[in-house]
Amino acid sequence: MRFPTIPDSDFKGVVAFADALATQGITTGGWYWNLFSQGTSTILSLVIVMVPSDPTTTARMTTAIMLGLLPLFPLLLLRNRVPWWGCFLAAAIIAFQPALVIFSSVVAQDNWVMLPVIPLACLVVRNLWGSRKGYPVWAALLWCVAGYIREEMFVAALPLAIAASWVPTDSGLRLKRTLAFAGTAWLLLICIGMQRHAATGNFALTTSHGGSSILGSYAPGAGFGWVDPQPFIAAKDPSLLDPSNRIVKQAPPAAGGGQAGEYGASDIARGQAKLAIEEIMRRPGLHVVQRLGALYAAASDKDGTLEYWALTDPNVQGEVNRTAATSFATKMAPYVYWGLIALHVLFVGAVFVAIRERSALMLVLIGTILLKMGIHVLVAMQGRFLIVTDALEALVVTVALVRMSQQPRAGIAFVAGALAALATCLVSSHYYDRVQSWVAVQEWNRDDLHYRFALRLPHTEVDCHMDRGELTTLNGDSVVFQLPREPRPGDFAEVVCTQPGGSQQGLQLDIHDGYAPGGLPDRIVQEAIVDGKTIQKHDIAAEPGAGWWSVEVPSGGQAITVRIEAIAPDAGARWGDAGATELRFKKADEK
Repeated sequence: MRFPTIPDSDFKGVVAFADALATQGITTGGWYWNLFSQGTSTILSLVIVMVPSDPTTTARMTTAIMLGLLPLFPLLLLRNRVPWWGCFLAAAIIAFQPALVIFSSVVAQDNWVMLPVIPLACLVVRNLWGSRKGYPVWAALLWCVAGYIREEMFVAALPLAIAASWVPTDSGLRLKRTLAFAGTAWLLLICIGMQRHAATGNFALTTSHGGSSILGSYAPGAGFGWVDPQPFIAAKDPSLLDPSNRIVKQAPPAAGGGQAGEYGASDIARGQAKLAIEEIMRRPGLHVVQRLGALYAAASDKDGTLEYWALTDPNVQGEVNRTAATSFATKMAPYVYWGLIALHVLFVGAVFVAIRERSALMLVLIGTILLKMGIHVLVAMQGRFLIVTDALEALVVTVALVRMSQQPRAGIAFVAGALAALATCLVSSHYYDRVQSWVAVQEWNRDDLHYRFALRLPHTEVDCHMDRGELTTLNGDSVVFQLPREPRPGDFAEVVCTQPGGSQQGLQLDIHDGYAPGGLPDRIVQEAIVDGKTIQKHDIAAEPGAGWWSVEVPSGGQAITVRIEAIAPDAGARWGDAGATELRFKKADEK
């Protein structure tokens, strides 16, 4: 209530998707289906229909209430299987883990996936520590809902579903439980696929953006996170770009003989995944370090993404709240970091106990956690993806402590594992910044990339290429490029575009200066050039203020060049980043 998060980025899309489903029906089409599993938005759409309020507020409050009720699952489902103190311990970790609290105002699939996964894990505990008669219908239902909310959970949560429904002794009962699980799951999966088919014409359980998700983790510039892979694709294979940025006539033919512009979503996803594999094989050692660093950054919130999406992103808090939200995030960051480190240290101690005791129950829970982490290490990693594994770790730690109360010698294994984990975390924290800087340097020590792409205008497009500089963002109608982070005098980057031949109407070229401070002339200069002739120059740091400046380009087929040049940049001031330039085209008479 104090810091209501305004949904931004993917989270804004989840809420918009829910609102569209609420107002137009749960099978309405739209771009959302390409990017999001539909579970969270479908559930929220039902609430939005019933609650006559602003959809954003309704979605946020529903999410927070759902998260507040999660601790009830271990309290209710673990009773009579786990001592009362164990039930309360698991509930307390889930309720008061700072990372879960700080992110509770964000409407995210990562929050919502805990709704089915936590009770499913509790059913595993009940089944393997109880009568072992299985819960096949509930297991199938919760597993399908988990995949419905986040598609990778069809894989990651499968061990939980099997363990919750498994009967290890009675073969006759095992067959009945297996058939019940399979029948329930089959029916629910058919329903999930039918909803997507009704909306998109494609019967599927998953989205079609997997290739982009993978490639964004390995493309140069990803570091310990993820980067938009569109610029890298523009350099390696423009035929795999988003349709709004393709230059079809310059792209190689598709495998089936058609033009590359005719690729379907599945062809593009496969092509992007292939690029990712090629990049991994080109520099495997770098990417091993990169992905391990990404795992540490996400698991510990070292990158601060949980606070960012909840509190400090400029778009997620209102004007009145921004300063207070930033201050609160700064105060909370150490608690979030050390709260996660403490949980992971205890978890590794619990892993040692599970190995010593050969506990099938604990190994199933641990395997699920490692499987979920492994998927994101290979594909895409952010701190929010591991929110659900934090809650699962709470259950593992609880089971381990109960085991230790029954088998005191298991405490030796627990302490040994915890100390090893703590030492690893401290070493990782000490070297984190140095390793991150090394990765950033190695990523850009590569052969020059030559980019080809198109910028969209109404009824036409402008073909462009870039042979000098770094292309950082590629949208349908604009592009952002820059110099190296620490440019030297004389370094330049430029985008060269060609106005459509035979055009009878001139263009307006808009160039953005994003550097607001002034009083620092002759560092970075932007330049607009038409047919080799300089039309206008602009020094980004000479005068204070940021904004767009424009030049008129006459009709014809002229070569239009936008150049950024380093004149005398100060060493260590990251003038390459400061001089990042966005450009776009408009019709000359467009307001």
